[in-house]
Amino acid sequence: MARRGQSGTVSQDATDKSGLCGLCGIRGIRIERNVRYGFALDSVALEHDDVNMDALMQSMQALPQWVQIWIVVLAVMNTLSLFFLRHAAGRLVFVVWLIVIGVNAWLMMKYGGFTRAMSFVHLLWIPMIIWLGGMRRRDSDTGLLRSWLVLLVLVNCISLAFDALEIVRWLAGARGLMGA
Repeated sequence: MARRGQSGTVSQDATDKSGLCGLCGIRGIRIERNVRYGFALDSVALEHDDVNMDALMQSMQALPQWVQIWIVVLAVMNTLSLFFLRHAAGRLVFVVWLIVIGVNAWLMMKYGGFTRAMSFVHLLWIPMIIWLGGMRRRDSDTGLLRSWLVLLVLVNCISLAFDALEIVRWLAGARGLMGA
């Protein structure tokens, strides 16, 4: 159903009361179009039963600043795989990165913020790093791809060291939100 709000905003509520996704609790999508200034600016938001986006942002902001920076470095290094999709290594990193993002987004929505349980999915990097190490010896490309792979493996190995510590803490019972 479309509603016209103040200042030319048209909001279309595409909410399905039965739930779009029973697994993660997403119940609908809200699309807003702002036509106030003569052009369309669309805004799409997922409506979720249990997710408070402000709480998710507060959870991230509660992390130490160096951890926030590290998360950005990790995201940039893995997202750079988009530039190497013509190579098998780039495609592998991209697929593993999508899985990591998907699982961790689900965990953040489920727990309402950053949790040590998010470290478990990073264990997928271990077989990826082993494969990349073998591939790196076979690959004749010594340019940008090789440089990115070396940095990616370094960054992901450092992250795995942090993750190992967080997994041990999680197994020992520290299951609350991080930074809280």
